[in-house]
Amino acid sequence: MSDETPDEPKKKSKAMLFGILGALVLGGAGGFATYSGMIALPFGGGDRAIEQVIESSGEPDIAYVQLDPLTVDLGRGGRSGRLRLSLIVETTEDDFDIVDARRYRITDTLQSFLRAVKQDDLRDPSRTDMLRSRILRRVLLETPPGAVSDVLISEFVVL
Repeated sequence: MSDETPDEPKKKSKAMLFGILGALVLGGAGGFATYSGMIALPFGGGDRAIEQVIESSGEPDIAYVQLDPLTVDLGRGGRSGRLRLSLIVETTEDDFDIVDARRYRITDTLQSFLRAVKQDDLRDPSRTDMLRSRILRRVLLETPPGAVSDVLISEFVVL
C-alpha cells in the first residue's frame, strides 16, 4: 500500500497550481517590464531601443488637413443610397501647405474611388479598415512621398 493519505494528492495539486500561477504572474510582470523598457535586455540592443523611443518622442509637430465632406450617390439599379464621409489627413507642419494645396485633387480621386465601392461593403463594419487603407493609398498617390502619415475618418454615414 501507499504511504500517502487521501488528502496529500489534493495538497500536491494545490501546491502545483499555485506554483504555475505564480510563474505565470512573474513571467507576465517580467515581460511587461522588459517591453516597457524598465529592464534592459542582457544581450544588447536595449539601450539603443530606449534611445530610439526617446528620439521618436521628439517627432515633428503633427498637423491635420480637414478635407471637405464627401457625399457620394451609391445608386445602381433599384438600390440607391448615399455615403457621407468626412476625412482628416495627418501630416507634419512642414508638409501642411503641400497637402493643403492638393486637397481638391485628393477629393476628386476619392470621389471616383467611392463611386466604385459596393454598397454592401460600406454597410459591413468589418470592411471599414479595408476601406480606410484603400482611401489612404489613394491619398498617398496624390501627395509627395512621406508627406502624409495617416487618414482619419471623422464621419462615415451610409444613408
